[in-house]
Amino acid sequence: MAGRNEAAEKATRALVAACTQELGAEARRTLRARHLLAMVIIKRGRPAEAETQLHELLPIMARVAGADQHETLLCQNSLFAAMTEQGKYAEAEKGFRRLISATARALGPEHADTLWARYNLAFDLHQFGRNKEVVKECRALQAISTRVLGAGHKLTLQTEIILAATLGDLNKSAEAEALLRGALPDIAQAFGKEHRTTLVARYNFIEQLDDQGKNAEAETECRRLIPVDSRVLGPKDRDTLKVRWRLAQSLRKQGKAAEAEMENRQVLALRERTLGTLDPDTLLSCFSLAKCLDIQGKAAAALPYAQRALAGRIQVLGKDHPATLATQRLVDELKKKDAKA
Repeated sequence: MAGRNEAAEKATRALVAACTQELGAEARRTLRARHLLAMVIIKRGRPAEAETQLHELLPIMARVAGADQHETLLCQNSLFAAMTEQGKYAEAEKGFRRLISATARALGPEHADTLWARYNLAFDLHQFGRNKEVVKECRALQAISTRVLGAGHKLTLQTEIILAATLGDLNKSAEAEALLRGALPDIAQAFGKEHRTTLVARYNFIEQLDDQGKNAEAETECRRLIPVDSRVLGPKDRDTLKVRWRLAQSLRKQGKAAEAEMENRQVLALRERTLGTLDPDTLLSCFSLAKCLDIQGKAAAALPYAQRALAGRIQVLGKDHPATLATQRLVDELKKKDAKA
């Protein structure tokens, strides 16, 4: 997939150059090509670069095509999506809300572009952790999208994916599991069995199983998904490593602590190399490995990993974040156990 994305960027850059030379820098076809390039760059994991390009493109697009025209509104949608990818949730939320109003006025409240803007707002709110708002928005959007676009439309299905993930965050894993179990065949049909969206939905399904204590089923689904993720996304991809991390949790919850420890160590090493030592996923691996060592009675070995997770989470998330507080409790418990040993 990485190779395909690289080829797509190369081809799109060539298209921009050709359009600029043949038609001019401000021809609408050239501007559309530049927008396409920005979207490809977002998919390649460089949202800051895409944001810069879109900021440069939007005033030209608004002047050439019109501020309320379809192409300009799509550019705005991409800009706010790039902000979301960088964690600029508050700024993106304001942008999406303005965009939804503008798109509804220009194209209608039930036009596909308006509905996509609403989906992107829900995604942004989900990343922001405003789960009750997400559920309300997704339920409303799911009903409209199902009626207007159809139950098997990509927008309807992606809304259901976000809704299920949010329900899981609200400890409604049984409802989330049921939603995903019904939607997964349609998701695979709409996007393809090996598309990242389908793979992410499968991971979300596993998460709901694990959170309900269906750990053996979660382990089985992890073992089915890991080879596909490794082949399609790559063995070092963030999503592949996430499934491997989930496998370790499923193993630990079934009492397979030694096997879980080995998996946690391998995932931690890969996350350190590919994501960095302060990435939240890396810190989560430190925390998980500490817990895995702790349940095996290895408090002294667990303590350095817990302390590392604590220091990183204080720096990245702040001392009052729930994950930081949970890590502080683990550190305190391990210190007491180590002192008694």
